[in-house]
Amino acid sequence: LDVFFFFFMTYYEKTKITKQIGTCLIGIFSLTTFGQESDSLKINRIDSQISVIPENPTKEDTFEIIQSSGLISKKKFLLFKKQIGSFHENVVYENREIHLIKIYTNLPDVSIIEYYYYNNDELIHYLKKTEKFLKNNQSTKNITSAYFDNKRLITVTENVDFDVNEVLTKSHKNKSDWKEFINRTE
Repeated sequence: LDVFFFFFMTYYEKTKITKQIGTCLIGIFSLTTFGQESDSLKINRIDSQISVIPENPTKEDTFEIIQSSGLISKKKFLLFKKQIGSFHENVVYENREIHLIKIYTNLPDVSIIEYYYYNNDELIHYLKKTEKFLKNNQSTKNITSAYFDNKRLITVTENVDFDVNEVLTKSHKNKSDWKEFINRTE
């Protein structure tokens, strides 16, 4: 019925309604476009948050560090174990809130360093540095970097082997285990 009345409106009324509809559409478009933080701004914000977290806090810092290390062994036959590598973990936290978990794994043919950066108990940045040792004293290096916002992947470097769910699951497990340890020891 309203469409029927549109035909009988004056030119002035039609242009007025068209302008109002156009203004509403432009307003909605600008809110959705400019009201949201762009991915590049989110990445810059995350990088600035990460820059204040020290990898190795000093006594002057408000951050504290827990370190853990050990050997990686593999069962050889039934009762014997053979050492095949080592690991080292650093956990940087402040007021029982974890900001960084750094895991270093050293195996005979590969060295892996993983960084899990957190803000308000949420993973915000994952960084993985892999160095594979080849024969004839050569090596290949690969760096994977992923940014997150509310458990949603913002961006990842070109890496076809990247599994978001695996990273989030591993991150949550590591953070939960360390958080439990921190709460028990303080």
